[in-house]
Amino acid sequence: MHALAKLHDVQRFQATVTESVSMWSQRLSELHARNAAAAEDERLPASEFIIDTDLQAELREEGKRRAAIVSAAARRFVTAPSWMQQ
Repeated sequence: MHALAKLHDVQRFQATVTESVSMWSQRLSELHARNAAAAEDERLPASEFIIDTDLQAELREEGKRRAAIVSAAARRFVTAPSWMQQ
């Protein structure tokens, strides 16, 4: 697979992860708002809203690491003489 194709794969992966994180963040915000609007005796304690922030950070770092590797490969490919790009 060419470096540019790999770069596009990594970018799609990053976009998917970012979209998923955004969706879950929005959903969590909506749940917080619903919880705050509920009667006091029906509200959940804040500890019920804990999410795995470490995993989120780990996934973002993995995406950045992959993008850097593929980006470096793409730069080498683009600067290589045309006879080497075949």
